[in-house]
Amino acid sequence: MEPIDLYRKVGIRKARLFRLHRMNGLVPPLIVYALAALFMNGISAFLSLNYYIGGVMLYCLGASAHIYNQMQDWRSDRNARFSVSKLDYVYDEISPFYIRLNLAAMTMLVVASLAIFSSIWLIALIGCGYLAGILYSRPPVRTKGVPFVGIFSNIFGYVVLTTLTAYLAVGGELVVAAAFIALAFAPALAGTIVAEMVDHSVDKGAGDRTTAVFLGMKRSATIVLALTVITAVEYIPFAAYILLHYGNPLPLLFIPVIAIAIRDQLRLRKRPTEELANRVFFNMMSYATFAGAVYLVLRSGIYVIGA
Repeated sequence: MEPIDLYRKVGIRKARLFRLHRMNGLVPPLIVYALAALFMNGISAFLSLNYYIGGVMLYCLGASAHIYNQMQDWRSDRNARFSVSKLDYVYDEISPFYIRLNLAAMTMLVVASLAIFSSIWLIALIGCGYLAGILYSRPPVRTKGVPFVGIFSNIFGYVVLTTLTAYLAVGGELVVAAAFIALAFAPALAGTIVAEMVDHSVDKGAGDRTTAVFLGMKRSATIVLALTVITAVEYIPFAAYILLHYGNPLPLLFIPVIAIAIRDQLRLRKRPTEELANRVFFNMMSYATFAGAVYLVLRSGIYVIGA
C-alpha cells in the first residue's frame, strides 16, 4: 500500500481541524526546519527553547496561509478531482466564523512568537512569509496564477523561510544555511511543480495560469524528472563525503527516496495525468518526510547514547 492509499483510509475526513490547517502540508516544512537546525548547529539546536518557539511560529504561519488559501479557493478545492485539496476540503463542514477565528488565532500566535524573539531580521523574514502566503491566493495579485512566481513563492515558504528561521532562532553559519538551501532547492521545486500538475484542469478552468498550466503536463513532467536527477547528482556525492569523512551513514537514508522519486517520475513522464501526478506527489512528500523523521530520531538517539 502506498502512502496516499493509507491517507485515504485513516478516517482523515473526521479530523476537521487537521484538514483546516492542512497539517499534512505543514509537516514537511517543519521537518526541513529541524534538519536545517541540525545541519547548522548539531543536536544542541534541540536543546534551545528558541528552536521550539520558532517551530510553533512556523506552524502557525503555515496554518494561517493554508486557512486563507482555503477561504479564497474553496470553489476550486470543492471541484478538485484527485488532489489532497479534495481530501482536505472542509469549507462546507465548518462555519465561516470558526474559520476566521482560527485564522485570527494563528496570526496572533505568530505575532506573539515574534515578540518573544524581538529580532528585526526575523520580523522582516516572517512578515515577508506572511505577505507571500496572502498574496499567493488573494486577487488581484494572486501569485498562484502567475507562471513561475507561484512556485517560487512556495519554495520561499517551504525551504528558504524555514532554513533562515532556524538560522535566526538557534544561530549558526550563514554559509551553511545557504548550502542547505542549495541542496533542498531542486527537490522542493520538483515537488511544487508536481503539486500544480495535480490541479492542472481545475486551475486552468479557474483561469489560473500556474507554471504547470503554462508549461503543459508533458513538459512539466520532463522538468520534474530533470530536477530530481539533478538532486541525485548533487546529493549522492554529498552523502558519500559525510560518510567517508565523518563516519556518518545517516544521510544515505535519503538516497532510496530519490530513487523512488525517479522511478515514479519516469512513469509520470510516460503518462502525465492528474491522477498519477497526485500519487507521485503524495509519495514524494510521504517518503521524504518519513526519511527526515527517521534521520532526526536516529541522530538524536546517537547523541543520547553517546552522552
